[in-house]
Amino acid sequence: MTFDNIGLVKRDQILPEKRRLIAVLLLLLFIGILSGCGKKIDASNGCLEYDGGNYEKCVKAIEDKAQKMIPSQYNSEKINSIDDCSRINEEFEKNSCIAEFIINRAIDSKNPDLCEEMDTVFREENLYRKIICYNNYAFKTKNPNICQRITVTDGLHTTASCVREIAFDTGNAEICNLINDKDEKFQCINYLATELKNVEICFYLRDDKENQGVCIGNVAGIVRNSEICNLIAPQLFGEYMGNIRNRCISGSTQDN
Repeated sequence: MTFDNIGLVKRDQILPEKRRLIAVLLLLLFIGILSGCGKKIDASNGCLEYDGGNYEKCVKAIEDKAQKMIPSQYNSEKINSIDDCSRINEEFEKNSCIAEFIINRAIDSKNPDLCEEMDTVFREENLYRKIICYNNYAFKTKNPNICQRITVTDGLHTTASCVREIAFDTGNAEICNLINDKDEKFQCINYLATELKNVEICFYLRDDKENQGVCIGNVAGIVRNSEICNLIAPQLFGEYMGNIRNRCISGSTQDN
């Protein structure tokens, strides 16, 4: 009985088909290698889509991009003038150097007026840099009156935030009264009173009896002492906050 008679294919008929299949696979593999070699690495969506050498190239591309975004650190101790900063090639680093030099010179010479130089040195972003200068000068010298020179905000620094930083750092609640905004002033004094667990600080809210009562209640709640609630001004025993004094007593006796 021959193979043909039982419907099977002879060995010499299988080999040509197998060779053709192998040839096609090798061709596809070769095309894939060529396309991979010439493919531009796009690291914007991460590197998970790559493998082998292309994955390493993708990672390297991300590292290179990140490195370019981080300016090399200049030695501020060797900067003696704005001209020294001007010799720095990288624009962001150069501007940071100039701004830092002006701020340090203002602090060292105890002359906040030097912050005004930001206007003449920088054509752009001078307002932001000047705000930073006044903020840093005020904090470094612990002079909250300088905060009043911050007449506009850069979205982060304000007169109130400047004063608040100094008050928190020094623990001096009296400084909070330099803040004009009622709510900002309350936040400043309430934070110090509760942080220091000192109800006397609440009385810096001289002209704001309602928030003074809230502050007293917050301190009473922290120290768990309902007797402190008796310090709340009698005129607040009415409708405000559904009787502040009772809320104070309730809050300070919880979990006792």
